[in-house]
Amino acid sequence: MNTRAFLQTQNLSSFWQSLRISKEAIFPSISSWILLSLLLLFNAAVIYFSQQLSFEMSFVYGLLPSFLFIPIIMRVSGTKLIAENWVSKRFFQCILLIMFYLPMFVALLVFGTIIMWLTAGVPLADALLDSWDKAIGFEWSNYANWFVAHPNLMWLSAKCYVLLCPALLVVGLEAIVVGEPERCKSLIILTLSTCIFSMLIGGFFPAYGSVVHLGSVELRAILPPGTGTEHIAMLDQVRGPVNTHIDVKNLAGLVSFPSFHTISCILLVYASRGNIFRVAAVSTFSALMLVAIPVFGEHYLIDVLCGAIIALSFIFIERWVSSRHTKTVESNTQI
Repeated sequence: MNTRAFLQTQNLSSFWQSLRISKEAIFPSISSWILLSLLLLFNAAVIYFSQQLSFEMSFVYGLLPSFLFIPIIMRVSGTKLIAENWVSKRFFQCILLIMFYLPMFVALLVFGTIIMWLTAGVPLADALLDSWDKAIGFEWSNYANWFVAHPNLMWLSAKCYVLLCPALLVVGLEAIVVGEPERCKSLIILTLSTCIFSMLIGGFFPAYGSVVHLGSVELRAILPPGTGTEHIAMLDQVRGPVNTHIDVKNLAGLVSFPSFHTISCILLVYASRGNIFRVAAVSTFSALMLVAIPVFGEHYLIDVLCGAIIALSFIFIERWVSSRHTKTVESNTQI
């Protein structure tokens, strides 16, 4: 091999090596970006080819596709961008998480709306879900009456319930700041995968929810206005014969079974592992949110139980895959 060919080979080798390092620098992970990209493409394809779905493009949502170029930029210049020192690395990881967070939740809400539209012919499952509750000995009305009889608990748990999305972001940012980005990566991919999975299941169990189906007039009078009914108009529109207009500024969670709030409660505690004080704080927050789910989330107990099973199952899978990857890396290193 002559000198020129040798230098070209060395340059090519260095280039691919830089790409591999940049790949590791992509945050939160390549799998998260791929999953989000597929989600956005699916949403766009269904809306574009559908004759019954219309979409209101907002400035924020219009920026979402541009976020897909971030991994490409990071792949080329990631080492220069975030690997200089620990301060810049954590700073840019926080920025990337925030930029990833917005399109992730908007895309998930749009996906949930589309799933409910695709399964519009499935009958409402309120009676079925309530029968499952009764089969395991749970009376939703008794729980709701106990809940509203404790106004301080109701007020505090309601605050925690509406803070789910900020809580997921804060726990992810905290993991980055303290230098444990793997906890953040795990939280993001688990949030994406469990939410998509639960929405696919939820499409076959559409429901108005426990408050509408079981709540008495007296009970609804005690609860804050709109509790249990804020999603009804959108659900009726999605399931109705008229065209469905998706407005990203007024999206609502339409899935009853399983409960994604329950899934998130468990994921938050799992993502806070490693520090007893952090676990205690996040567990308290999650427990308060969990108490509110049957009422403020309009969920049946079976929704909660199924959500817990999904969360624990995906955590088990994630840990199994991670351990397999670690063993593979160690084997290659020894070789």
